[in-house]
Amino acid sequence: MKYLTKAISILFCITSVISILVLHSASAFSQGTSETSSFMDFESSVKELRSRIDTVFPSIVMIVVYDITGTESARGSGFFYDKEGRIITNASILKKAYSAEVISNKNRYNNVSVLHYDEMLDTAIIKVKAMNEIPLDIDFKSNISTDEKVMAFGRADNFGQTVSEGIINSVVLLDGNIELIKGNAVTPLLSLPPSDNGPLFNAEGKVIGLLSYSISDNAVMDNKNILFNSQNINAISMRSILSLIETDESPTLLHTKGTRVWWQWVKYKITTTVISGFIVLYSLGFTKILIYLLLLIICLSIFQWIFTLSKKKFENFKF
Repeated sequence: MKYLTKAISILFCITSVISILVLHSASAFSQGTSETSSFMDFESSVKELRSRIDTVFPSIVMIVVYDITGTESARGSGFFYDKEGRIITNASILKKAYSAEVISNKNRYNNVSVLHYDEMLDTAIIKVKAMNEIPLDIDFKSNISTDEKVMAFGRADNFGQTVSEGIINSVVLLDGNIELIKGNAVTPLLSLPPSDNGPLFNAEGKVIGLLSYSISDNAVMDNKNILFNSQNINAISMRSILSLIETDESPTLLHTKGTRVWWQWVKYKITTTVISGFIVLYSLGFTKILIYLLLLIICLSIFQWIFTLSKKKFENFKF
């Protein structure tokens, strides 16, 4: 009986040790599988984003705008939406456009025509003589839903790439049946700078909106709570600008890049010089200088009056 008890105790200890080892191995295997799965998901997301970037960026252009003096006034993004060279961009970029150039992956265009310009929509349509450009796939009738994943792409000032990823949290209806897509932005996996203009894509890779952070006051007068910052995604839906695209074109050809009206340039220089001089005088005590000048004028006037009066008396005495 004594030996039987010992044998059962030893068997119990052996069984316990084996169970602990098996459970630990299973836990380690499960954790390893989970980590591998997470890494594979991350790697897959990075590859998906990189593939999307390689696909859409050849269709996204950078637009450089110059004012009437030939000075650069704005830069922004746009994108081809057909093979005829039509480009959708923001009206706020073209606000002071006297001349402009469009830079794509393949070409640089100096002859730019403005087909439509709508400040309320912050949308403009321009056209160039496109050479082998690839248009983006646009969904003008997409039913936009909340919690939908979106991506926004654009061009940086140095023709670099900007990317914003996010989730739609609402679609706000503004005046004039304008749909404003609002979403929460997250840092993209590739840590690229966020986009502040350019096309907004849905998960299917179709353009559903145009980023806009310069909507006119009339558009938001009934929506004062709408705020814009780099942490959010704000875009005008493609459905909102469909009527603009479908209307007849009335093109306005901008001047060639670098051209300027010489007298406007001279006027601009004179104006800036006068303003700069005023600022310098004001910083030196412009108010005191005016008072001193006024006192000097008064003193000179009194002196001239006394001199004139004395001269008349002297002439009368001499006579």
